[in-house]
Amino acid sequence: MDCRAGDRQEDKPEVGARVAWSGVGLRLKALSPKPAEIRQAVRSVLQDGRYRRAASAMAERMARSGGLDALARIVDDVVGASPTRSPRREAAIAR
Repeated sequence: MDCRAGDRQEDKPEVGARVAWSGVGLRLKALSPKPAEIRQAVRSVLQDGRYRRAASAMAERMARSGGLDALARIVDDVVGASPTRSPRREAAIAR
């Protein structure tokens, strides 16, 4: 589903493509899908167990990913910061 904000196109087409590629949902390609098109897509996803299984598998992978702490370690490694003295880690600890 493409969405536009003013004259610029948002990232919805890319997000929709990733959703479809990963198997967790469908991509609606219409700029402004009609309610019937949305209704049909929702019904298709809810009635097809492949989407539920793909979404469950994705949720499990995300839960095992390590979240923001893992992301901070990756960023620290890339920029060469010490993991114990990273500005991001110190800011997260301060919260």
